[in-house]
Amino acid sequence: MKKLETIVTLIQKPTEVEFTCPYCKSDVSEDFEEFLDEQGLSWSDFPDWEYEPIKCPFCENEIEAEYEFDWGGRMKTITLNDYELNLLHGLLADEEIRLKKAYKILSENGDNFANTNNYIEEVNKLRMRFTKIDDTEDYFAVADRVEDLWWMQRCLLIPYKTFRDKIRIVNYYERRGYYIEVWEGYIYCYRGK
Repeated sequence: MKKLETIVTLIQKPTEVEFTCPYCKSDVSEDFEEFLDEQGLSWSDFPDWEYEPIKCPFCENEIEAEYEFDWGGRMKTITLNDYELNLLHGLLADEEIRLKKAYKILSENGDNFANTNNYIEEVNKLRMRFTKIDDTEDYFAVADRVEDLWWMQRCLLIPYKTFRDKIRIVNYYERRGYYIEVWEGYIYCYRGK
């Protein structure tokens, strides 16, 4: 009997905070609860913190703060400008499209590539995170490609071997309201918007 799988999410509450004051250059390390009390912040209001300055406990200057989580050294922080953010978002969307097309072709031929499917799912999760945070000008028409991904999930990819098969398949799906794209050896059928 095959065992079913699940994902377990480990939920952690911060225990301490660290930062360097840009004014007095003091390295501040304190208990998380004390930090909240000193700054007049509440854990339940975390999403609003990015708009609130904090005070250095040594020089009492106000500091604009950005928050990041330290997951035992595994989390890395990078800074991107709007152009770079939109570019990475577009590259992830392109990779997801490419992978989904390749996976459909492989699976239509009876191949079962569990690792490929897992990789597609990870790329999808990362691309979805970028979709949520990318509020930039759409320099690379990423929104169109993300919409294409949505439509790809509602499409058929049908292999054909002969010209006669191609004509038969195209006629069948066109009569049922599908839009058709013909590639080398495959017919891509999708519903219009």
